Amino acid sequence: MIPVRLGTDKISPVYLPHIKYILASKFSVGIIGGKPRASLYFIGYQGDYVIYLDPHFVQPAVPKDLRKEDFETYQCKVPLKMPLADIDPSLAIGFFIKTEQDFEEFIEWQSSYQKINNYCIFTLSKDFNF
Repeated sequence: MIPVRLGTDKISPVYLPHIKYILASKFSVGIIGGKPRASLYFIGYQGDYVIYLDPHFVQPAVPKDLRKEDFETYQCKVPLKMPLADIDPSLAIGFFIKTEQDFEEFIEWQSSYQKINNYCIFTLSKDFNF
């Protein structure tokens, strides 16, 4: 998880293509974010819209004798979408890297993108000196 803030009150438009690039990556497991006063889980995009799941559905606590029917009510069944420009600027970007080879590919993926873009959301470095 990489926490970022991509603007003050609204997400800066320069970052919108980068969000799409990240969501399209084979390493992406989604982005935790939302809109003001609502947390959402972004899982992809279509055009200028992000596709998301809403993990919140208020209901009574899990009963001790949980049945299969009860368990199914704790899952979001329908993905929703909203304009990419409307997401809150505070996000946590998720990646899954299973092997050392995956890690090397991830570094190459991010480094090649960093070379051609001025507004990268995050950077990687072998050496970090203050």
